[in-house]
Amino acid sequence: MYFKSLKTRFSIGVVLLFFVALAVILHVVLDTLQERFQRLIGQDVALLTETHATMLDSRFEAATQMLQTIAANTPARAFDDASVAHAYIGTQSAGLGVFDLGLYIGNKDRILMGVNTTDPLVAAKRLGKLTGAPDADYRARERRLPTFSEPYPSPSCNGCPAVALIIPIFGKDGEHRGFVTGALRLDGSNFLASLKDVRIGQGGYFFLLTRSRTMLMHPDPTRIMKTAAKPGQNLIIDKGLDENFEGSGVTVNSTGTKMIVGIRTMKSTGWLLAANYPVAEAEQPFRETRDRVFFLAAIAGFGILALAWIMVQRSLAPLSRLTEHVARLTNQVEKTPIDLQATGEIGMLEQAFNDMLAVQEKQRHEQERVDAEIRNLNANLERLVDERTIALANANRELEQTVQTLTDTRQELVEAEKLAALGALVAGIAHELNTPIGNCVLVASRLSDETAALQSEIESGQLRKTTLREHMDKLDNATHILQRNLDKAAQLIASFKRAAVDRTSDARRGFMLKETLNDTVVMLTPSLKRGHCTVATDIDGDIPMNAYPGSLNQAVSALLENAMIHGYGERGGEIHLSAKQEGDKAVIVIHDNGAGIAEENLGRVFDPFFTTRFGKGGSGLGLNIVYNIVTGILGGKIRVESRPGQGCTFTLTLPLEAPAAT
Repeated sequence: MYFKSLKTRFSIGVVLLFFVALAVILHVVLDTLQERFQRLIGQDVALLTETHATMLDSRFEAATQMLQTIAANTPARAFDDASVAHAYIGTQSAGLGVFDLGLYIGNKDRILMGVNTTDPLVAAKRLGKLTGAPDADYRARERRLPTFSEPYPSPSCNGCPAVALIIPIFGKDGEHRGFVTGALRLDGSNFLASLKDVRIGQGGYFFLLTRSRTMLMHPDPTRIMKTAAKPGQNLIIDKGLDENFEGSGVTVNSTGTKMIVGIRTMKSTGWLLAANYPVAEAEQPFRETRDRVFFLAAIAGFGILALAWIMVQRSLAPLSRLTEHVARLTNQVEKTPIDLQATGEIGMLEQAFNDMLAVQEKQRHEQERVDAEIRNLNANLERLVDERTIALANANRELEQTVQTLTDTRQELVEAEKLAALGALVAGIAHELNTPIGNCVLVASRLSDETAALQSEIESGQLRKTTLREHMDKLDNATHILQRNLDKAAQLIASFKRAAVDRTSDARRGFMLKETLNDTVVMLTPSLKRGHCTVATDIDGDIPMNAYPGSLNQAVSALLENAMIHGYGERGGEIHLSAKQEGDKAVIVIHDNGAGIAEENLGRVFDPFFTTRFGKGGSGLGLNIVYNIVTGILGGKIRVESRPGQGCTFTLTLPLEAPAAT
């Protein structure tokens, strides 16, 4: 419960913020200092390594000079006479202070002619024997320079690890005469082995290795003459051997200990002198300092926590009073304002709180008024619902009656449209039949006259052969004229009969599309002539359909009349009617080059009662009937395309097999 206090949370937040900032700063600063400290330690280790490498180089140079002096004073007969060699080398005991395993003279065949060691028995045993470092003897002879051998087990000390300095001797004629050699014991007490006793701090030490990674000197005697570190085990040694690196760095040695390693190549021998200094020991003073810094930072943090808590308690005391006042308000009907006598943000909060109380009081009064109105409304709600329900039922009945009236009216208009179209068709056919039938009457009258004339000449006995032939020619010509006009009348009557039957019965049957469309054009020819319009057809001959030819005839007739009336008006023009088969569909296109349809009217042309000729004989049902026939009875689709002044195109896509009537 205590940590729910705003003062406590705020104080803890300030301290946590301080600690986070301090931790980040300390982390960055201490990491930088640690890196710099480690770099300085590395520089010191590298400097120490360089110092000892220089010291060893100077000692090796002194030893080399000493051995060169002994070699220069060696009698020439010493390489052929063992007594001379042994006597001479026995006088050089001062050199045993440097070469603790002895001084040796060997001939060109590597046989020891003279030996001087600290143990005369060892010297006697070694006389006449071969030298212990044959590879170094060979390299020294080839180089003609003082040469250090690789570590080898010396027979002078029962196989102890040793290294030899070999000086080749050549005669005046340049012929190789032999060697003068000084041997050092790697685990002895000479100047080389004494390096193992040098310590860097408590856990640091020096070690010496050849370029072939053989350990020459190490505080651990068991590691002498062993491989110092395999490639990859000590990266600093790898750099020193492979890249001739000199300096310092941090790596993990072959035992898995993190070390600061200093490395230096000795000029006199080419060996590597290295110093290992444990990172843990090197950074111990830094870690102790870091721990003290963290301890002081923690003390400072707790002090800041106490100070922040006191300051927050004083700053937020008015908020505590405000909280207590709000808690008391829950049990009060009348909300009383608070007086904190505070300034700044808390004073603004006090003012905002009192303003909020005033608004709440106003809203409470308004809510009470609204509640009273709601109670009054609830009392009258049932009566209002009943009244509205009755009114809605009456409105629904009126709406249903209106819809039924509109439906009946629309059906009557459709039937009237059909009858008007049929009446116009009858009138047109009657007009078309008038011409061939009138011609037939005229020809029949002429036949009667010719027959009477022929009868008169026969009765008078004046009929000549030429006269008979003239009468027969006239009769034959009249017969042909009569036959031609009667055939035309028969065709018109047959087309009218098919169209009339299809329109009145609208039975489903199989038919050829071209024949039905041609009948439709024939039926409309009188109307088209009066409108100064012609129809150009392009209809594929083999398109069988099983549908409703009467409905199709009605739809195509309406579209042709629409093109004549609305497209061309009184000026007339040519209407193109084409049909082709696409898969299981028949595509009928009716196109004119008339006035076209305005863009804003394209989407409404199939709507019922939409027409641009209200008051001029247009009902607005023509294209709506076409749309219903095509999409309903014939089960197809109709599309219209038009631009003002560029004509209009209606495309009917109909299935060859119309859907069953529902």
